[in-house]
Amino acid sequence: MENKQKRMDALTKFYLPCAADTQMDRYLKNGAGDGVDTALLIEIDYKQFMSEEELDNSMMVAEAAYSLTKIFDKTDLFVRVGPAAFFVYAVGYLNEEDMERKLKQLIKQYHQLNCEHAEHMQKHMHVGVYHVQKETGFMELLHKASTCYEEALHTHVLFCMDTDQPYPLNFPKPFATSKINTKLADMEFAAEIMYEMYDGKDMIETIPLILRKICAYFHTQYIYEIEREDDAYKVLYECRPESMLVENENLNTLPLFVGDNYQNCFMYEDILACNQLSDMFHYDSFVALREKIRGARSLMQGKLQENRAFIGYICMIDCEKERIWTSQEIATFFLLIKIINTAILQMRMLRQHHQKSSQDTLTKAWNLKKFYQKAVENMSVGNQKKYALITMDIKNFKYINSEYGYAYGDRILVAIVEILNLYMEDEEASQELMRISLFYC
Repeated sequence: MENKQKRMDALTKFYLPCAADTQMDRYLKNGAGDGVDTALLIEIDYKQFMSEEELDNSMMVAEAAYSLTKIFDKTDLFVRVGPAAFFVYAVGYLNEEDMERKLKQLIKQYHQLNCEHAEHMQKHMHVGVYHVQKETGFMELLHKASTCYEEALHTHVLFCMDTDQPYPLNFPKPFATSKINTKLADMEFAAEIMYEMYDGKDMIETIPLILRKICAYFHTQYIYEIEREDDAYKVLYECRPESMLVENENLNTLPLFVGDNYQNCFMYEDILACNQLSDMFHYDSFVALREKIRGARSLMQGKLQENRAFIGYICMIDCEKERIWTSQEIATFFLLIKIINTAILQMRMLRQHHQKSSQDTLTKAWNLKKFYQKAVENMSVGNQKKYALITMDIKNFKYINSEYGYAYGDRILVAIVEILNLYMEDEEASQELMRISLFYC
C-alpha cells in the first residue's frame, strides 16, 4: 500500500504535488467540468517581510494553511505547492462576491490567531481563481490557476479570475522539509521529567505521574501510551480527563494488523502533530475515528522504538480546542518521548524476564515454579475458599510427535490450552485461582 505520510507535507498536513494528481482524479471524474468547480492558487510573498531561514522557523505557513481549512470545506483538496503557496480545489462555483467574502474571512482568521505577521500576510497575498472546464489533471489546473495568480500579482490586486494571459508556470516551487529543531525545546522541563523518571522507585507508578505532568504542561486533558504485545497493541498507561463519564474498553486494544500498518505513518516523522482532528484522517481513518471517540479536537503522537523497530506510540489529546502546535511544543514533546521511551524499554525487559521465569514458552501457561507459588498463596492460612487440583495427561503423545512431527504436536498442545482457557470461570480468571500447566516429552 502506498505510504500516506510520504504524500503529506509534515508542516501543513496538505498533500504534496507528487500526490495531487491521484487525489484530483476523484474530483474530475465526478463531472467537475463546465465551470462547476473552482481551482485557486494562493501565495503569500514572504520575501517581502522575512528571510527563507526565518520562514523555516516560523509558524506562518502552518497558520496560513490552518486558516484555509477553516474558510473552505473539509472535502476540498488542499496542496502545498511552494514555501508559502497553496493550491485549493473548491467543490462548487465561486464568483467574485464569494471570493471577496472568503478572503475577508481568511484575513479575519489570521487576526483571530494573533499571527505575528498577520498584517504583512494580508498586504502581500495574491490569489489566482480559475473555474474548471475540460482539464484532465492537477498540473493543467495548476497552470491555469497560476496564470490568474500572475495577473493578480502584476496588476497589484488581491485576486484575479479566469485570465488567458500566457504567463509561465512558476509552480510548484521547491520548499524545505520541516524538521524538529531540538534547540527550541524547553530543556528545563525535559530535565525535570528526566530527574523524576529515574528518581522514582517504582516505574509502574512513576510513568502515570509523568504523563499527568505532561498533560498539565501542555494544557491538554488526555494522554495514553500504547505498546505492541503478542496478540495486540494495548494501552498500558493513560491519564483520562476527569469529566469523561463513559469508558470505552475497546479503545484499550488495537488489532495487530492495524497497529503494524500504522507504523508507516511514522516512517518520515517522529512526531505527528495534528492541529485539528481532520488532519488525522490523512494518515489513518481507523485510528482517527478512535481518537474522535476519545473526544480529540487536536493531538500529537510520538513513536516508541526498540532496536529501531516500532513498538507503539504515545498520544496526547486536547479535548477542548483545535490548536496550532508550535515548534517549541513539538520539540519539547519530541524530547519527552525519548525520555519516556528509555523507561518503557526497561519496563519491557522486566516484563519479558518475568514471563520467561513464570510461563511455558510454547503454550504461555504457567510453568511448574509459578504454579507452585500460586498454589501456596491460595492455600495459605486464613484463606477460607476451597480449591480443586486437576491433572491431565495425553496418552501416547510421543506417537503424535514421532508420526506427525514436533511442530504438529506443539500445535495440539497450544490448542488444548486455548480450549481449557475458554472454560475457565470469569471469577477464576480474574482472581487467578488456577491456570493450566502442561509438560510433555
